[in-house]
Amino acid sequence: MNLTTAMFSGRSPETKTPRTNPPITYGPLAALVYLCAQRDYPLAIRFFSALMTGASISSTDAVFHLRAWLYPLACSGERPTLREQMIATVKAWNLHRQGKKASSRSVIRVRMDDELPEIL
Repeated sequence: MNLTTAMFSGRSPETKTPRTNPPITYGPLAALVYLCAQRDYPLAIRFFSALMTGASISSTDAVFHLRAWLYPLACSGERPTLREQMIATVKAWNLHRQGKKASSRSVIRVRMDDELPEIL
């Protein structure tokens, strides 16, 4: 599955209507996909497809905890700030890319003094 398919899944392929409540706003999402794909294209597609669809993830995947934090907020209209979205997503990506497990959301929690981490 490619990212475009993931972004539009659950909707009619003819209308190409995007999801009503994506976990991350599309502008930052596109930037992150581009930057992560520069590092590892196939992994970036799998990571962001899993973020958008929730397919093939376990409770020890960083993307699982990222979704668990972002989706309820997106659905309620209380989206995290752009800074929080970007930092948490890059933290989850870095863990995923390193093959590390995430036992809880605390590994991607954004603190007041956090800066955008380097994309590994």
